[in-house]
Amino acid sequence: MTTFIVFANGTNMGEYRAETQVGALDQYARDAGYTDYDDIVAQFSDDATAHRIDTPRLIRDAEEATGNLAQQDAYGDGVVLIGNKSFATYADLAEHIGRDISDFFA
Repeated sequence: MTTFIVFANGTNMGEYRAETQVGALDQYARDAGYTDYDDIVAQFSDDATAHRIDTPRLIRDAEEATGNLAQQDAYGDGVVLIGNKSFATYADLAEHIGRDISDFFA
């Protein structure tokens, strides 16, 4: 699975693991109470975008920036654990190393 970040009206709506951009948008729509993304488009407009995050590159850059190895956050709810710090999202990890998540769009 690939990790995507969804933006709507310029707002970060969250990160979703899916096979495709369409799958990520459908998950975003279901989280908002809709059947799928087409349901949102039919009622409002097509204002959301899903960007694939190059997670291996982000993790590699974070390891270099912090001097710590990344680990799976098996005990918490985060996406990664670096230097005993859990990161809830990849956007949080990018911010921690002074970067913007858009630097890691694939």
